[in-house]
Amino acid sequence: MEDIVKSNKVLNIQSHVVHGYVGNKATTFPLQMLNWDVDVINTVNFSNHTGYGSWEGTCSTAKELNEIYKGLKHVGLQYDALLTGYVFGSESLNAVGDICIDIKRRQGELDNDPLWLLDPVMGDQGVLYVSEDVIPVYQSILATGLVDIVTPNQFELELLMETKITSVASLKESLKEVHKKYKVKH
Repeated sequence: MEDIVKSNKVLNIQSHVVHGYVGNKATTFPLQMLNWDVDVINTVNFSNHTGYGSWEGTCSTAKELNEIYKGLKHVGLQYDALLTGYVFGSESLNAVGDICIDIKRRQGELDNDPLWLLDPVMGDQGVLYVSEDVIPVYQSILATGLVDIVTPNQFELELLMETKITSVASLKESLKEVHKKYKVKH
């Protein structure tokens, strides 16, 4: 008889694209292969990722995101981890932040605090992929002290810390400041 292996449960809130592998399409299957039970909320439904220069599709509204979460909350789901990625605008990002903050606080009261990995997907190489109004929202979410892991690229780190990274020394300083200012563990 084989041992039964418990799977961990993750809420994966990111983009969905039909063509290509980014966001939920890139993370769901690998997480499942690592024995994670993955619940997916799509922040956008695009034909392809925005790096192609043109795309078609829709962005999930704050209302739609909150309605989905209301249903998950109603059935009493709990999570071992939260994974958040691409969100186009500030209203939807505020909803994603509120959802994850609610989960962290509710489950934290039960000594079941989920790990929160926040990937602040905003752009790369000096080009924003999202609305500029998400920058202060990400800063606000990070200021809660509830994010466990943040994974910005260089451009995103510059936006979050409102500084320019021009050397290894300035990179190290920015990383120190992220941990100090936002109390992010990793």
